[in-house]
Amino acid sequence: MKVRGGFCAVSISACVAVFAVQARADTVMTVGPTGQYLTISDAVAAADADTNPKQDYTIQVMPGTYTNDFPHVTRPMTIEVDPQYAGQDVLLKSTEEVSNRKGIILTEASLIVDGLTMGAKIANSLGGNAAGIRDQNTDSAASLTIRNSTFIGNQNGILTGISSIETIAIVNSKVQKQRQPHDHRCAVLLPTRALRRPGRQLDGKQ
Repeated sequence: MKVRGGFCAVSISACVAVFAVQARADTVMTVGPTGQYLTISDAVAAADADTNPKQDYTIQVMPGTYTNDFPHVTRPMTIEVDPQYAGQDVLLKSTEEVSNRKGIILTEASLIVDGLTMGAKIANSLGGNAAGIRDQNTDSAASLTIRNSTFIGNQNGILTGISSIETIAIVNSKVQKQRQPHDHRCAVLLPTRALRRPGRQLDGKQ
């Protein structure tokens, strides 16, 4: 600092801080005969292995039948029909007992499903309670979104209920031809406070 003629001249260095905001990254995985993975389970397992919460995963599935393919979702992701084939069938079909004894897709994380058809079974001696999607997410920010999907020939369509604050949206989807032999079959079993129902369709009725 210098004093000149009664004035105080101060040299000030200005610091400018630049903050880099890290955007969420979206990784797209493809499943099918010419995709990165042959099964949905393998693609889901690869996504599950990433513990970076800033990474988003979208698994795009080519049309076809995926037999006894039982993915276990443990991190947030989207599983959808490949947009190049929108409107074509992606069928997840079980011809044997569901190995996890829960459902074709077992999820413990937030999940978006779009454009899939699912059918599952499990013997009554093992509980008789297989679902197309079994949701066991306990996270406080849990969400399950199902769009443009069909549950056909399951013992239960969508089975959830662990979290009473989970946000669940079922849009333009249907449950048909359930085959639970006793009185406990459900099209959708949800916590009473969890459901938003824009365009919900069950058994062909809006």
